[in-house]
Amino acid sequence: MEGVRVRAPAVVGIFILFLLVAGLPGLVGLIPVRDGEPWAVTTYDFAYAAEIGNFGTVGAKNLTARIALLRDFPPFQRVVRMEVLTPGAATEVDELGNAYAVYGLANLAPGASLVLNFTTRVQVFGIDFRVDGNSFTPSAVDLPYVSPEPFVESADSRILNMSRSIRANATDSAAYAYAAYTWTTRHLTFETQPQERGALWALKTGRGMCYEYSNLYLALMRAQGLPAKRVNGWGERFDAGEILRAEQIAHAWALVQTAEHGWLPVDPTFGDRHLYENFLKINDMHVILTEGVNRHLYRVAYERAIGVNVQVDYTVHVLAKQEQNLSLGRSLVFAGLVSVPILMTSAIVFQVIWERRRRTVAK
Repeated sequence: MEGVRVRAPAVVGIFILFLLVAGLPGLVGLIPVRDGEPWAVTTYDFAYAAEIGNFGTVGAKNLTARIALLRDFPPFQRVVRMEVLTPGAATEVDELGNAYAVYGLANLAPGASLVLNFTTRVQVFGIDFRVDGNSFTPSAVDLPYVSPEPFVESADSRILNMSRSIRANATDSAAYAYAAYTWTTRHLTFETQPQERGALWALKTGRGMCYEYSNLYLALMRAQGLPAKRVNGWGERFDAGEILRAEQIAHAWALVQTAEHGWLPVDPTFGDRHLYENFLKINDMHVILTEGVNRHLYRVAYERAIGVNVQVDYTVHVLAKQEQNLSLGRSLVFAGLVSVPILMTSAIVFQVIWERRRRTVAK
């Protein structure tokens, strides 16, 4: 038929595109999916430092600095190397297993500073988890993680009432955990705070930083008797060569306990941007340093006096970043997504060339 002409290159292009869109997911489906196992690992080399300076007119007496050291958090994180470069440190481990390099100084004179340097190599694993409706079940062993504590006022009537309202529309505890997560991300608006606030403050004001997002989510989980705790560290899409300050990367998120996989991550703050990717998933934008509420990256104590002005400049230098994909299925999907525009462009170019040649021959 002369009125309708189907050109061969266009058909080929459409056919290839159809195979990529329809066939590739099927191919991926043939590859066994091992739930809870890493699909990627990113190896970071970091150098981080805390510079403590006295900008006042009076010496800071009996100064003690505690700087958190990276530690293993299986299955999300493995520390290959952790080095304390500045001599004179004692190492302390608290009741939650957090490790700190501790420095003591009798007097930090006006205008003086103390620079504490550390390097580490850490592997962060990308893992997705699946759970069923009976996964979130409290037990007596986890009593500390279902009880209220400072900043997590889970026994307050306002927190309890909100948790009951969310629970009323959830079919099971797993559905509640997700509903509380989505409610927290939508209820709160990110706003920098001069200090850490509690869950109740976040509930009432609808504002807060990552600490408030995490504290509110912890309180909602504990209000329903579901174990939840907090971890603290660095949160960022790290690139090699970057030098980042504490206010850019200091981050906190939650861990919830499940029957199948133990403690799993939930990040309501990052959920503001990528809801699906921050519930029961972990990626290389999260580096854990400490566990627990009010267990921050560093703490400096000294005798308070008029004329003393101690400040801390905490920086992280990304020395190197190496990414390795461990999942064939994800590699195929990525290759398919990259190939689609290339193949479409090639088909169009081939169509144009073929059409020009056809017209030349026709003349």
